[in-house]
Amino acid sequence: MSQARIKKQESKDVKTESTPKVSNSDTLFYLVLGFIILFIPVFHVRTALDITLFPRLTAVCTMLTIVTAYLALKKPGWMKQASSVLRNPVFLILILFWFTLVITMLFARQPVEGFFDLFKNLLFVTAICVVSMLFVSKPDWHVRIPWMVMIASLIALAIGAKQYYEKVFLTEGRYLKDGREDIYAVEGIMSHKNEYSNALMLMLPFLLYGIYKLKGPSRIIASILTALQITMIILLKTRAVWVGVVAIGLVAAIAIVLDYQKMGISRQWRNVIGALMVTGIATITVIYNLPKATDDFSVVGRIQSITDTQSWHNINRIKIWGATVEMIKDHFWLGVGPGNWNMEYYTYVQGLFAGIQQTNWGRPHNDFLWVFAEKGIFGFILFLSFFLYLFYLGIQVLRKSDDKNSRILAVLLMGSVASYLCISFFSFPIERINHQLYLALISAGLIALHHSVTDRQSWRSLSSFVLLPLVPLLGFGAYYGTRAVEMEQHLKAARVARERKMYPVMELEAKQAVNPFRLLDNNSSPAEEFIASALYLQGKNDEALTFINRGLDIFPENIVMLGRKGEILVALKQYKEAQTIFEKGLKLVPYSRELLYNRGVCYYYQGMYTEALESMSKIKKGKRGKEISEKIRFLKKIVAEEKRTGKKYPPPPNQ
Repeated sequence: MSQARIKKQESKDVKTESTPKVSNSDTLFYLVLGFIILFIPVFHVRTALDITLFPRLTAVCTMLTIVTAYLALKKPGWMKQASSVLRNPVFLILILFWFTLVITMLFARQPVEGFFDLFKNLLFVTAICVVSMLFVSKPDWHVRIPWMVMIASLIALAIGAKQYYEKVFLTEGRYLKDGREDIYAVEGIMSHKNEYSNALMLMLPFLLYGIYKLKGPSRIIASILTALQITMIILLKTRAVWVGVVAIGLVAAIAIVLDYQKMGISRQWRNVIGALMVTGIATITVIYNLPKATDDFSVVGRIQSITDTQSWHNINRIKIWGATVEMIKDHFWLGVGPGNWNMEYYTYVQGLFAGIQQTNWGRPHNDFLWVFAEKGIFGFILFLSFFLYLFYLGIQVLRKSDDKNSRILAVLLMGSVASYLCISFFSFPIERINHQLYLALISAGLIALHHSVTDRQSWRSLSSFVLLPLVPLLGFGAYYGTRAVEMEQHLKAARVARERKMYPVMELEAKQAVNPFRLLDNNSSPAEEFIASALYLQGKNDEALTFINRGLDIFPENIVMLGRKGEILVALKQYKEAQTIFEKGLKLVPYSRELLYNRGVCYYYQGMYTEALESMSKIKKGKRGKEISEKIRFLKKIVAEEKRTGKKYPPPPNQ
């Protein structure tokens, strides 16, 4: 071989060695993690009632169906070693929790309503399985993730900044049309301001690790993005997230101060971090000892309101918590079943609220109480055990690992688990797909770190076929999600038709929304309520009564449907039956404007003018409006005239 050919071959060999081939695990790593971190946070369907919930459930179930089928049937070579991570006891806890859902679902009032919980938890478990294996197969995973989160952070901040500028900065008024502060218009693509704020918080540990691990311009970018995210979190004024961010800082600071040498932190930086921690605690203490802020929605006011049980920010939530505790007492062992809290709690809030809107919570805004109420004591213990075991994994990494990178990352991930638990106490991250996927990333990170410091011989590989049963379950989850999105699209169209007084269109859309796999919409009403309303508005009262009764068979205590049935009965001149329905509703919500007014109408058509006046007069003056105020004045004249003459006015015609 000539010298030229030899040199050419050597050059080719060197090039081949310096440019390693991209393996199939690399491709899958970026596909799965890119899908979770970059695609899902922006994926939405504007025509759905909740633009993110079921669309993202459908998308994730579809992706995981394909990935698990590939892993189970293709059996890639890298999986043989990586599958050993699935022997971690944390997966046993997750599997037991999922089967607890199945069991409690069987005893629920409406088992069908548990499907969402079932598939959402299934995708959570599967996501942890897949991501854990991918992390184990890539020892440098912790360097790859911050870059992806940085891109996701940039996208999230750009969307939020645009909304803040257009809907808060440029607006003159402080309140939205529905009465909320204008900051609630800033929601990213997350359905709600609080969900957006939560998502920003769950990115922080990966950004902080990027500041620690990356070098040069990359570190500067990570630092800027972290500062911008914290600024946005402050602007959003979500109190639970503020507590969560403090939790991340406290966990990290305490761990570093106590164990700074093994983490490669100098004594000087240890002192700086310790001083910052003390300063932060002192600042919060000072704020709490300041005179009470006159503006409850100011930064100081929001901080002070966190522990103020009499604050209007908290008082209704505390009522709901108390009602949920009573529900737990009555359903201690098996709970009321997944997805059934919103159908059971009406009887527990009897008389606690003045209006229908105040009762329409849908969830207790506390994941601990929510899980206990729906899954019973065993589900609650498993729920807590999962988080406790994540902390155990992190502590084991701190004890056994000599790698400062692993120790720093473990501390940040434990801080993120603590922050998640903080928002779980005030909100409902367990429901939101985006939050569950980030929790899956955090959990997989701790599992992979723990796997790296344990005896590899004790982790035997598992057959890829263990993933095979997940394929049809996830596939059905994707189908369920698709049907749920279609239901919401029809219901949203029905609402638009109602606003435009296109009642035949409303009826058609509502009938197409009936779904055997999901009975209630995001306002806890079945499609039958919309059908009945459309028929009632068209004057088809007999048909309307048939459908409203079907709706009440699904959810007998639904206040909106009770009121609608009463209106229909009045239209059918069945006054005694209507009166009974209104009384039933008013036992649950004693000062409901709608129920008091319609009960007054029912009395009016019976010629019971004194009773009609008493009923309508119970409506608070600030909620009466022009029409009700005029009717009250009219009734006062009739009652006064009856008293003056001693004669009863005949009932008016009801046409």
